[in-house]
Amino acid sequence: LVERMDQFDWSEGVIIRQARSKPENCPNTNQLGLCYPELEFDSGSTEPFGYKYPSAREPLQPWKHFTAKELGASPLGQRSAAIPSMRQYETSGFIALAIPFFSDTFLPTQQGPPNALIDYRNHYVNTTNGRVARFYCVRLSVDGRNLKQLCDPGVHGNGSAPFTGAVRASVEEMWNELKRRHFLTARTRLLTVTLQLKSNNIGVRYRLALMFEFTSLGAILPSYDVETRVLDSNLENSMPIFANIAFGLVFFFALMELIDIVTGGLTDYLANVWNLMDWTNYLVYFMVWGQLQHVLHKIHHRDCSSYLCAEVGYFDDWELMASFRMMKTLLSLCVCIQLFKVLKFAAILVPKMGLATSVLRKCAMDLLFFGVVFVISMLSFSTMLYIQIGPVMEAYWGQIPALISLFRALFGDFDIQEIMDNSSGYLNALLMLGYLFVAVFIMLSMFLAILAEAQVAVREDEAALRNSEKGYNEYGFLAMAASMARFAFASAGTFFRCRVFVEPEPRKAALTNPQESTMSASVDEVLDAMRSLQKEVADLRAQLRLQSPAAVAEGMKTQGAKPNATKAAKPNATKAPQPVLTLCSFPFKTSDQTREPTPTYLDTAVDCAEDD
Repeated sequence: LVERMDQFDWSEGVIIRQARSKPENCPNTNQLGLCYPELEFDSGSTEPFGYKYPSAREPLQPWKHFTAKELGASPLGQRSAAIPSMRQYETSGFIALAIPFFSDTFLPTQQGPPNALIDYRNHYVNTTNGRVARFYCVRLSVDGRNLKQLCDPGVHGNGSAPFTGAVRASVEEMWNELKRRHFLTARTRLLTVTLQLKSNNIGVRYRLALMFEFTSLGAILPSYDVETRVLDSNLENSMPIFANIAFGLVFFFALMELIDIVTGGLTDYLANVWNLMDWTNYLVYFMVWGQLQHVLHKIHHRDCSSYLCAEVGYFDDWELMASFRMMKTLLSLCVCIQLFKVLKFAAILVPKMGLATSVLRKCAMDLLFFGVVFVISMLSFSTMLYIQIGPVMEAYWGQIPALISLFRALFGDFDIQEIMDNSSGYLNALLMLGYLFVAVFIMLSMFLAILAEAQVAVREDEAALRNSEKGYNEYGFLAMAASMARFAFASAGTFFRCRVFVEPEPRKAALTNPQESTMSASVDEVLDAMRSLQKEVADLRAQLRLQSPAAVAEGMKTQGAKPNATKAAKPNATKAPQPVLTLCSFPFKTSDQTREPTPTYLDTAVDCAEDD
């Protein structure tokens, strides 16, 4: 039984609460008897009610009204999750409860008011007090004022299995007593079953509220609400540490934004939408931090001043669960806004990734006015369908549900068959199809056209920017990284394919010195050697031009001799030396300009590639 309770721990109890309507004067309607309209917030009946069993004719009025303060419940009430209702109900009312628990001591069977019973909290076993479970017990009450408490002694009298079934039988008796005394009547408007559950194996706590609304028409609207919280001591200890670190960083960034406002001016600062998102993000996180402090306070400080907690022993942990839910909601918004900021930095690094934001910025005013027209058209159709099929269809019972249903229909989530089943003809189906035609074929097409027109304008701005701004590249740092990678690969390939000779002939003897041979040439020496070698190559080329046949013929023509006169002297002419060097150029391109090729002199034993 202990292992099953670790899987599904409901030892904190279950409470059943109902709210009832009171007779009112309904001057605008006619009825045979008293008027019992729908239940509004804080307008329920507080009159005692009930009957005594076995004589249902004898009034006993066992159930008395409890306020929200006496029950330790939320004074703000609880909202229904049923779509046709969505009402805010009060948390006061008439109750019945059952609290199963394990005890390390056998507690005798007792019955009476709370102060006449042994306080089970002095002996009960939970997951943190270290006590050993020996007996399975229960404390229950049909009306919240008269309690019954007992333990199952087992067939051997020591609490071990097999059990006698005393606990189960007492709970079944409580349910039967509720039926015998007519806990539910025609005046009941809300029945709420609240269970505070835990899964001890994985450390999850959840508060489940099952709601059953009884309308004045006799309909029953079921709904439920679940709140969860993780039970982990490591998370509870580390969560405030990380939250405080993040608080310090956010405070620092907020100061930086204030400095930006002072230096740049408030008008220019507010003109940037990203700055508004920054402040929204900061404010939301400050709310998250404050909500976390409230959660941590409620974890370690329980308010047990209510009658139900102090006297009966049932504690409703609604405040902690509600605070934790609010903290998660704010944190989700904070994370969403923060991750949206990634688009800003991505657009700075790679301008091409800023297309979406640039398009929205370009067509912001067009979208604003188009949105007004679109909402007006949606309101017109939602009002029409609300009037037509609202009384018979849950999705169109009110203006807001009808509007949400039409928004869902934009994405294909609509049931035309259900509309046909709740209509006497084809009119409602044709009205729905007319809305789809206007919304999808006309409005949606206009929306896409606005975006397309803005994208064309953004493309034109990008083309103008490329033409006007030297070095602009829409791929940003990716283009720069690619250029650097190409240059690095080209340099590495040249280093392994070619040998560089920088020593002129006169320096070879100097390099034979043992002290200098052990030292590497400096960069300046290499450059001086390359300049000297370049000059020798230029002189060599000049000699080749002077000793070419065309140059000799030109010289003889100047002296009045015939070209054939050189044939005899030609064999004795000194043969021009062949060039011993080859010129290779290595152009490289940066993001802003293209530099001139840099000459490098290489040994002729290595063939330079064509594109070198």
